[in-house]
Amino acid sequence: MSWTLGALPVLLLLMGFPIFIVLLTAATVTLVLYMSVPMVALQQTMFASVNAYALLALPLFIFAGEIMDRGSIADRLVNLVRASIGRVPGKIPLTAVGAGPVFGAISGVGAASVATVGKVMHPSLKNAGYSDEFSSGLLVSVGAVGVILPPSVPMIIYAAAADQSIPRLYATGIGPGLLIVAILALYCIWVGRKHPGDDSSPLRLSVLWNALKRGVWAMGVPVVIIGGIYGGVFSPTEAAAVACLYAALATVVCMRVLPLRGLMEAAISTVRFSAQILIIVACAGVFSWMISVNQIPAQLVNWITAAEFNSWQLLFGINILLLLIGCVLDLLSAILLLTSLLVPATQYTIEDTWDVVGLAGTGSKTLILDNVVVPAHRVLTFPQAVTGKTPGAQLYKDQALFNMPLLTGIPSCLAGAGVGAAKGALEGYIESVSHRVTRGAVAGGNNRMAEFATIQLRVAEAAASVDAAREILLRDVTRAQALAAQAEPFPVEDRLLSRRGQSFAVILALRAVEALNASTGGLGLNMDNPVQRAWRDANAVGRHISMNWDAVGTMVGQHMLGLEPKGQY
Repeated sequence: MSWTLGALPVLLLLMGFPIFIVLLTAATVTLVLYMSVPMVALQQTMFASVNAYALLALPLFIFAGEIMDRGSIADRLVNLVRASIGRVPGKIPLTAVGAGPVFGAISGVGAASVATVGKVMHPSLKNAGYSDEFSSGLLVSVGAVGVILPPSVPMIIYAAAADQSIPRLYATGIGPGLLIVAILALYCIWVGRKHPGDDSSPLRLSVLWNALKRGVWAMGVPVVIIGGIYGGVFSPTEAAAVACLYAALATVVCMRVLPLRGLMEAAISTVRFSAQILIIVACAGVFSWMISVNQIPAQLVNWITAAEFNSWQLLFGINILLLLIGCVLDLLSAILLLTSLLVPATQYTIEDTWDVVGLAGTGSKTLILDNVVVPAHRVLTFPQAVTGKTPGAQLYKDQALFNMPLLTGIPSCLAGAGVGAAKGALEGYIESVSHRVTRGAVAGGNNRMAEFATIQLRVAEAAASVDAAREILLRDVTRAQALAAQAEPFPVEDRLLSRRGQSFAVILALRAVEALNASTGGLGLNMDNPVQRAWRDANAVGRHISMNWDAVGTMVGQHMLGLEPKGQY
């Protein structure tokens, strides 16, 4: 499986395949070759990946940015920022530093900010004598700030992938974003001292006033978005919708710089760009699901824990990984791919509380969910499960497993484990007793235990119990499989017969292991004794509520006597 989830994606990337094809192909090949899961699971997981409320903000913010871009907003913002800067070295690159984050706060997309501000500022930087290397690096860096300052589309994607709060992410991005802007501004001042051709005209209130009048509508968008979210007026998704409405009114009605046709073109461009993002989200969701169900994050955590890395070593390694991934993947793909690996789940905790007889070595734990809302359409009720009237039974009628009622199928698996434990105990007991001789004073010394009649009777009784239990289970499972293949509801009598067979088979298995364990002597107390372990496993099954013979036998007797069975079957 490592080659399908590791080597195959790298190979496809090197061959130049689109990222969504890479992720979907790797997940599909893994599912076909290594997992017995219906192929429809791919479609369901893809749909679930984009069926997130937080993702509604993505096309809305993009649409708002498209409208403002086509409405000459970038020019107005650049002029406003330039007019507000006085006689300072590096005035033109400082204008780019100031305009980039402002436009990024409107569109939420770093690439859009780079393209829009770059078209306006790159000629000015070149005419002022700045090198292409400096100009390109500055404009790209300024655009990257739009990823950190709200509203950020990558933050929306990350919030949906990691189940995080968008307002909290926005709040955490303001400080680092402003710090990066300040550092870039200082660097521009330092570089600007070597370029006397830069425009260093003094601050003029008349020029500032004119620029402010032309750019006031553009400045309203970040005010509406940020102020609305942190003022508690609306959620980030609602803020995106309000931003679209404001941008349309500002450019079409108030400033009259964008015709209705331009609005339609902005919508078409938004649909195309959103589709490019969401198809990556859908395919990355499938890939992340494949990684999770195969416990790759857990294996990674175990490896890191075993390696005993220091905090700085772990952070250094993660940063190197992010650098390498960033060289070959776009930002959104990297977020979706790495979130499931690097971000621990916060909506649940796992408590190791199942260190009990029969389950000590199974890894069973208690899962505690906090603040989890399950939509009504995703709730499977117990009556649906026990009668076989589940959504799966409706969608996959041709697959017998989905037609089988819950208490006909799962308890049979448990009973099978109990009977298997008894069979293993019998085989281990025979192997041990065949070579064992007595040492005690009661039975006399140097006598073969296999020659004792009591031992022979115990072996025969245990073998008969195991054979009977196995035959009962096989008969019931075969009958249940035949009924499930007919895609018809299970009759009450058949469901009760399955319950009876499961419970009584476990009783027989317990009789077998009790008989054998009682004859092992002091060696039967050792934890590594196969009979003792089988005794624990069989008793763990026997303690399950579905194996309670008093409850199951009563229901069967009630039905045989013409009464309504009272219980779960």
